[in-house]
Amino acid sequence: MQAIPVMLEDRQVLACVPTGSGKSAAFLLPIIHSLKGPQKERFCAIILSPTRELAKQKYREYLRSSDGCDFRIHISSKVNQALSKYGPSSSQKFDILITTPKRLVFLLNQDPPAISHKR
Repeated sequence: MQAIPVMLEDRQVLACVPTGSGKSAAFLLPIIHSLKGPQKERFCAIILSPTRELAKQKYREYLRSSDGCDFRIHISSKVNQALSKYGPSSSQKFDILITTPKRLVFLLNQDPPAISHKR
């Protein structure tokens, strides 16, 4: 947890710590802090995890860490549902997306892209 103040200053941290020491919280809290509020049109942050299991872990940690916040977070679990959830015609809007690199590439390669990478 000593890394959080450093990360809130927008500085990078490299740490090697044991399981259960709060890495996910140290990673997610600065993201939540930096977001100005829920957005209406696009994702504010995309969190990449190497595996679905780690993505699910980050999602659960976010739910614990963001109690009382209005941010909408989504974990990309099935590629075939991605287009209907994130496409331009979708009525569902999310602030944070947690996904794997393969699913992110899939979303970006759709025509039109299922998510926008523009700021």
